[in-house]
Amino acid sequence: MTSFELINPATRSENFRGLCALGIMTKAPEPGKVKTRLTPPLTANEAAELNICFLRDLSRSIDAARKQAAARGVAIYTPVGKESAYRDTLPAEFLLIPQREGNFGERLEQAVSDLLAAGFAAVDFGAGLFGFTGTFDVAIMGEGLSRGRAAFFWAANF
Repeated sequence: MTSFELINPATRSENFRGLCALGIMTKAPEPGKVKTRLTPPLTANEAAELNICFLRDLSRSIDAARKQAAARGVAIYTPVGKESAYRDTLPAEFLLIPQREGNFGERLEQAVSDLLAAGFAAVDFGAGLFGFTGTFDVAIMGEGLSRGRAAFFWAANF
């Protein structure tokens, strides 16, 4: 059984120094809680299984990328207490950090702040973050920049 390392943003880790956090914003893949706009025509169980397929595909791509660069895969998840929902979905090397409260933009901004505070040099939310068929990329470079002046690079192809 996989047990994921939980990141504590209150504790800066030297283990993350020089690394880019390759992040996925995610809800625990539970029936009736994810991909609800697809029900119907899908059942709640089918929608949750589809969500699991998306998470597996994206997290495996991230895991392959981290083997080629100084990076770690991170799932920024909600709700707290549902960490075991990712056991058979995410690669064992993934890290977990809980999302904070707020709308999606606020949670995304807080995730970036938390990952930089934990010691990562950069944060990247790669293609597939929003489930578009094109790419949507957010990269935040943190090392050497103040938290309030992090550089955001957005590239969208729809």
